[in-house]
Amino acid sequence: AAPAATPARHAPAGYGKAKFGMTLEQVRQLYPALAPAPPFTAAAYFRSRNLTRYLLAGVEIRGLKSPCNVELRFWKNQLWSVITFYGANPFSDVVQKLQREYGPPTTKSSDPTWALGTATLITSPGQLWYSVDGAEIGKDVQREFMEVVRQQQAKKASPAPVGPAPTGSVPMGQGTPATPTP
Repeated sequence: AAPAATPARHAPAGYGKAKFGMTLEQVRQLYPALAPAPPFTAAAYFRSRNLTRYLLAGVEIRGLKSPCNVELRFWKNQLWSVITFYGANPFSDVVQKLQREYGPPTTKSSDPTWALGTATLITSPGQLWYSVDGAEIGKDVQREFMEVVRQQQAKKASPAPVGPAPTGSVPMGQGTPATPTP
């Protein structure tokens, strides 16, 4: 038997009928069971007023045996990211499914990644999920994320305010953890 042909690389355009860039209202019309996502899931996120998260529970995914939960993330009210929590499905089955659809991974490692031009697909086997992000909207997400990181680093790097000299009964030359020896 001849080996299976490698599929042409194509980027997913969203989730099912929901395409990257669609509004929450448009996606909700396609998937009425869409519900707010719980505050904590295995896939981390940074808090932003521009990010909203919704979940479809118990979804049948072609190529996987057990149902999955699918989180849809919206950035500035546009579908940006789809995270599939594959739960009881073996990771090897997940990778085979992804390879059938998107060809060999761009990065082959214990957590393979596919760079597909208009979308990026990453896996997180330790946390039992894989995700696909729309690259164009992702640029805006990345800009805000980097700005938040820059602001946090600037706060940490700013010198401590100078105040009055400490007073107390510590003899000169002997420091405490709060007041180091000069």
